[in-house]
Amino acid sequence: MAQFKQYKLGFDRMFHVGEVKDDAARVQEAAIEAQQAAIAAIEPGVLAQDVAAAANAVYEARGYETGYRKGAPSVWPI
Repeated sequence: MAQFKQYKLGFDRMFHVGEVKDDAARVQEAAIEAQQAAIAAIEPGVLAQDVAAAANAVYEARGYETGYRKGAPSVWPI
């Protein structure tokens, strides 16, 4: 659970029973880092898609794809 101002945000709920494999640990570390990047990107005027992009940049740098995005495009097609 992450806290941002008065909001509590439940992003990831992963736990392990038994020994944690290296690949599972790497995924969890990426999720934590991506969450921190997203929270750091939040400020007045920032679009939701830009907050998501901050998290996705972390996943991409670590070799993962999320397959989703948040927020509306900043420019709508006519």
